[in-house]
Amino acid sequence: ILGIALIMAYNHIQINIKGNTYTTMLGYSAFEVSTGSMSGTMEIGDAILVKLIDQNETVNKDEIVVYSQGTALVTHRIVEVNGNQIVTKGDANNTNDTPIQRNQIVGKVIKVIPNFRMWKEIILTPKVLIPASVALLLLWVFFSYDKVKVEVVVKEEPTKTIFANGTCNLDINSCLLYT
Repeated sequence: ILGIALIMAYNHIQINIKGNTYTTMLGYSAFEVSTGSMSGTMEIGDAILVKLIDQNETVNKDEIVVYSQGTALVTHRIVEVNGNQIVTKGDANNTNDTPIQRNQIVGKVIKVIPNFRMWKEIILTPKVLIPASVALLLLWVFFSYDKVKVEVVVKEEPTKTIFANGTCNLDINSCLLYT
């Protein structure tokens, strides 16, 4: 729960305070697919993991990339590379997109996570989120609770030996009790 809260705080800072279009973490970013232009490869509601790339990194035909087009981010497949000019196309579209410049590319798609929206909606529903959070909290409390260890120290009385001559091996007051 703490990890999720930290990620949400990080995302809030990146988007709302710094004004970034998307968040990045360790050279990667994640996006949710919002249109059907890549249907067959990725569907509406899927999540994609994107490896951010440098401007000098090469991109090749058939790679799926995310690029900026104004304030929007588009995820399409590269169909042609002509130096700095790149042509993309959505797998479900009939025509190529307007050519873009190499510096518009944000990153390459490395993983598609199907049905992300469905799981996100299920998990973030209050009827699920609240009981799951309480259960995790109770499990944490239960397993982090240390049982109190009680240490009993038995104090032994000194051995009282009275010798035949009337002497003992204790102090004089203790010996007087035995004489």
